[in-house]
Formats: sequence, C-alpha cells, structure tokens
Amino acid sequence: MKILKRSLKTALLSIFMLSSFSLKAYSYTPYTYKVSLEEGVNFVHETIQNYDGHGGNQEINYLEFDKNNKNLSLFLVKANNKTSSKETLLNQLNHEKSTYGKKIIGGVNGEFFQMSNGQPLFTTISNKEIFSTIDTYVDSIKRPVFYVDELNRYEFDYLTLGGELRFTTGSFKPLSINGVNRSDSYNDTNLSNYKINDEGVFYPHPGLPSRYMLVQLHNSDGSIHAGEKLYGRVIDVGEVTDEPIKIEKNHVLITSYGDTNYDNIKYDFIGKSVYIQFDIYSHKYKRVKNDIINAFTGNAYLIKDGSMMDSSYYKSLAENALVNNRHARTAIGITEDDKVILFTVDDSKDSLGMTMPEISSYLKSLGVVNAINLDGGGSTSIALENNNYILNLMNDQTKYQRKITNGIGIIIK
Repeated sequence: MKILKRSLKTALLSIFMLSSFSLKAYSYTPYTYKVSLEEGVNFVHETIQNYDGHGGNQEINYLEFDKNNKNLSLFLVKANNKTSSKETLLNQLNHEKSTYGKKIIGGVNGEFFQMSNGQPLFTTISNKEIFSTIDTYVDSIKRPVFYVDELNRYEFDYLTLGGELRFTTGSFKPLSINGVNRSDSYNDTNLSNYKINDEGVFYPHPGLPSRYMLVQLHNSDGSIHAGEKLYGRVIDVGEVTDEPIKIEKNHVLITSYGDTNYDNIKYDFIGKSVYIQFDIYSHKYKRVKNDIINAFTGNAYLIKDGSMMDSSYYKSLAENALVNNRHARTAIGITEDDKVILFTVDDSKDSLGMTMPEISSYLKSLGVVNAINLDGGGSTSIALENNNYILNLMNDQTKYQRKITNGIGIIIK
C-alpha cells in the first residue's frame, strides 16, 4: 500500500534539522523555524531567548493561513458532540477525521470551561448547532465572540442568543428562554436537550425552587439551530426536585430558577402544541444573524481595531492574576493583511508563559489588528498534521494533554 505524503517546505530562520518522515514537537529547541504545508497553512515556532532578562526563554507556536483562501475554514469541534464533556484536543480532532471524514490540518484548544464537568462558560456554536450560551445578557455584550458564517466570513462580534416558546393555539403568552444547556443557570429560563452532558441528564440545583416543562418534539431530536422552529407538544409540567431528570432524544426540558417564568410555567400547558425558536443577534450589525456556522467566545479582547486593551478594560472582565501573571496562553487573531493566527505559548521549565499584555504585544508585532484570549494554562494545545497526514501535538507533550471542552480546527473544505 502506498503511503501518501504531503509536501513540506521548511524556512529556516536559524539552524534546524527537520525529519523527512514526520513532524514532532520541537518546542523545547532554542530555534525559530517555519513549516509551510501545501494547503496554504504555515506552522511557526519561535524561541525568544532571555525573554525576561534573566535567562528565561519563551516557547511560541502558532498556525497561520490566509482567510481569503476559499479551500480552508475554521470549525469548532465539541468533545463527544456534547455540551458538557471533556476530551484532549488530539482525540477531538481525530474523532472528527475518522467519524465524519473531515480533512483537518491542525488546530488549537478552545474556550474557558468548568473543570469539574466540562461546561463551557460562554456561547458555543458548532456546525450551526447551538450547544451553550452565556447565562446573562450583561456578559453577552462584554465577552467577544469569533465566528465563521455561511459565506466563510471571519468576524469578531458580541452576540446575544435568545429563544421563545409560543403556543400554536389558545391565548397563552409566549415564554422567553435565555439559555441552552446551562448547568449553572440560577436566574433565568434554560432549555436543555439530550446533549447537555455525556449522560443526557439534567442535574438540579439542590434547595432552589424551580418549575419545569417537558416538550416532546415532532421535527427534531432536540438539537438547536438558529432560526429553526422546533414543533412539539407539552407532555409534563412540575416542580423540580433533587432528583436528576433524564432527557430523551426528541425531548427538551425547560426549567426556570427564580425568574419571572417560574410562575409563567403553568400546569394547564400540558397537552398544548408549541414551537420553539432561537435567534442570534449581532451587536456589530444590529440585526438577527442566523447564518453563523461556528462560533466560540473569548473571555476578553487582546487587540481591538488595532489597539491593545488597557488595564481598565481587563479590570471588569478578569481576575488580576489571569491578566498579569505569566501563564500558558491560547489566542486567535486576524492581521491587517487577512492572515488568521492560532497562537499558543507554553509555560514550563523551558518557557515562561505570558501575561495578557505581553501576548497582545507579541500579536501586534505580527500585524494582528483583532484578537481574543482563549483558555490557557494546562488546556493550551496546538496540533499539526505531519507529512503522513497524522496529527501531532506540537507544544510540550509532557504537560499539555488536558481534557478540554472544545477545540478549533483548520479544515480543508
């Protein structure tokens, strides 16, 4: 059997030896090099020596490609295709390759999440499916989102996602729904489906009064796609107890903790026909924008419209230690000449990590005009296909193998 190999071009900015058979994680070597893949993607490693002035080095790895390359795109891959779930970046990308036949060149880790259960903290959309939302409106207009739409446009924006349940007959008022698959939704109305976690189980908040409504759907398995109407019938209404609730396919569970909808969910809803629809509102374009295919949220901008963010901006969004201490970091940015940068920096015995202002400064030196900060620390991971089309982790393999909630992949369309 003939083994396929891709063409690799290596530009040496310092003396470096590259194996002709495979790429390995070379981030421990004090060199700078660039690997160009035939598909138009570049992998760059840079070791900044004496970064802190006291002999400490800095190990940087990033992927770059032209966002106008119509053969390439970015996508968000969810661990196990569930909202609250965890798997390593390599396992997530390899699962997409083997299960769905996607041609993946490389990728990085994605969003911030709860370490205990894998719950994303912010809005996530993968292949047009809404997996999770930010739990308050205030946060939705503070946390920047990066998305790719149906025309393969790359945008930074603030997004608000909201749903509504309407009755097809009768005089019942519509019911607003603020969240999707949130396990920490305390003050709003949340819709959960069987993809809420690996078990497909809603776990209630003990001691908090809540009312639920169970809807059986006619035209969907419960997955939420913006602009799509889900038709169904209310089959149960009740008070949430301390017992977990199993959510079957074709069902959605609507729960209300302490908000005005608690009293609006009524027992005489049982048997009524309804439909549910979620829409995405773009604060940049001031309109509904339901053509988003993949979206993921950063906890903060690093660079916005060419300007680095200052301390007053970060103060309202993050703990001081997250901003000003050196950690492993992951970020995504776009340069003035339309290059997409998927950036990582290690924090290990060979690398100092970066503060958020330091990563902003480095990205600005690459010509980046907009960038957001993604999850970092032990989540920081960057992968690249070798010349045998096998994905390898390119940063410190001894440290960065954490199971994460989602990853960002570069895909050949």
